[in-house]
Amino acid sequence: MRLAVLLASLLVVACAHSAATESAQKPTDQSASVHGFVRDPAGQVLAGVTIVFVGHEGELGDITDDVGAYTILGLAPGDYRVLAFYGNAKLELKASVVANTRTNFDIVLDAKSRGSTPYPTVDVHSVSAR
Repeated sequence: MRLAVLLASLLVVACAHSAATESAQKPTDQSASVHGFVRDPAGQVLAGVTIVFVGHEGELGDITDDVGAYTILGLAPGDYRVLAFYGNAKLELKASVVANTRTNFDIVLDAKSRGSTPYPTVDVHSVSAR
């Protein structure tokens, strides 16, 4: 019985999270998108990197594909903390997005870095309009 209640609770939470993610990813009149590639210091693409943009209205993310590309839609204009995770490597950057734009945001991630080593931050602004 307890297992059934636990499973039902997990299903409700998963559905609510899925609905929130879908609505957050839908572009609005003022929303922006971000696209980029993740590479290591030698220029090799990194597949499977988790990229998360954390802002005042929550967080949106994606995982890089087999060519190291990611795309995040539906970002509200503003400043974001950008987190990149790959195995034990972690990188934290800052980015600003502008309404009604598509921002190119490429990341270089040293996969040998471990834990929460402090990294410098870089401010990135829109480089192309929709």
